[in-house]
Amino acid sequence: MREQLRFLADLQLLDNRLHALSDEQNQLPQLLQPYEQACTEVRERLASDHADIEAAERQRRSLERKLEDDQAQLVKTQNRLHGIRTNKEYSAVLAEIDGGKRRISEVEDQVLDLMEATEQHRQAVQVQEQHMQEAIRELDRQTQKIEQAQQEVAEQIDQCGAERQHVL
Repeated sequence: MREQLRFLADLQLLDNRLHALSDEQNQLPQLLQPYEQACTEVRERLASDHADIEAAERQRRSLERKLEDDQAQLVKTQNRLHGIRTNKEYSAVLAEIDGGKRRISEVEDQVLDLMEATEQHRQAVQVQEQHMQEAIRELDRQTQKIEQAQQEVAEQIDQCGAERQHVL
């Protein structure tokens, strides 16, 4: 009777050990989630920065076309100065030229601001690409560690299973 109890106790210990190893094996892949999430977040920020660059480039091109139109309009207005006969017309054309120059200056400032913003986004993209490479390397390292741990746990499970078979 004592031997049967000892046998059952040994069997129970082995079963508990197998159950614990199985749980550990099932939980190992979950350890990768923070690293996978870090990679995903960096990818999303990188995509967002690329989208911001594209939007700024489109807006810059649009402003440059507007700038060309405003400059062409200014040249036309300046050419009209030669055909003016009255002081009132002359004053009106000068005011129109000043307004055109102001608009051109404002658009040029906007273009410069967009160029600066685009450069900042490009620098952010470079930083995000570095973060992405680091995150991928860390994910690879952790994946290798977890695969190694899974292999060790699988070996322990096999060993425990063999012991259990031997006990039976």
